[in-house]
Amino acid sequence: MGLFSKLKDKIAEQKEIQRLWAERKAKEAEDDAKRPSTTTIPFSKIDSSMPNIIALKEKKIEKKYENDIAEFLACVDEGKAEYTEAMVVSQEQHCVEEKENILLSGSSDNIDRYYRYYVKIADLNGTVYRELVLTTKKDLVKDWKKNVDWQKAENPDVVTDTDYPRVYVLHYYLGDEEFYLALDKAEFDNIASIANKIRFKTNQGVKCLELNRYNLFCCFW
Repeated sequence: MGLFSKLKDKIAEQKEIQRLWAERKAKEAEDDAKRPSTTTIPFSKIDSSMPNIIALKEKKIEKKYENDIAEFLACVDEGKAEYTEAMVVSQEQHCVEEKENILLSGSSDNIDRYYRYYVKIADLNGTVYRELVLTTKKDLVKDWKKNVDWQKAENPDVVTDTDYPRVYVLHYYLGDEEFYLALDKAEFDNIASIANKIRFKTNQGVKCLELNRYNLFCCFW
């Protein structure tokens, strides 16, 4: 076989892979749209007598976050704050801002990128939910490692593997603004430690709930 024939076959192979990849992304997006909304996951009320809430009330909060925590505690006292324990089945990051770094002008990589991090969750019965939930940090699920061949991977609506990382998803209001936030156990037990994260700014397109970006890639679990 000549060099030209080999090159032609390689191009054809790459085109076929791209076609299958595009089909896979479209299928995953279609399936994901049919899953229940994250807003419908069963939540439990956060009671003001819970140890983490008592500790939060007693904790000295940095002045610039006092109003945020006061509004959170008011939400708890009004019975509008909720939480649920969930499993993390996938994780991704969203670039929310790009700024030119003037110190690196002329460099091929002179753009600073700022990210927000999200997790896709399943309830403890294994039901996978649609929207991703904003998290406090990129390494929220430190021990989670999966390397799956995309052509063999499956994304079931109900996962049977219970060995996924766990998070606590908060649902609460600060004034009239609604929030969802995923915390690890240490953060949930000590909410005062994330006082600076309790009110994520929703500017620059940042939301508490986001859809998987299947137009860019697939997510597998």
